[in-house]
Amino acid sequence: MADHTDGLTYFTHEINGRLYAGWYRRRAGGSLEVFTRTKVRIEYLGKLSIEEHARRMLVELVSADDFAAERDSPQRQAVPSKRKK
Repeated sequence: MADHTDGLTYFTHEINGRLYAGWYRRRAGGSLEVFTRTKVRIEYLGKLSIEEHARRMLVELVSADDFAAERDSPQRQAVPSKRKK
């Protein structure tokens, strides 16, 4: 799904069974800017369509957020190891 507003294109994309939303726009010099979850990422466009490139960038932003949340979770506290004496 994509919708154009003030130079930004709103889109949604399903990642790991969850629906995420983002906005993208082309920038001068052939780069693409994707906004989501208060994160911004800019890359030069490759051979993918602009929509596919935006989806890939959104997946990478969401994956990085999910990894950081998992890493920083209080449930992932280190378990003391038992050493032999």
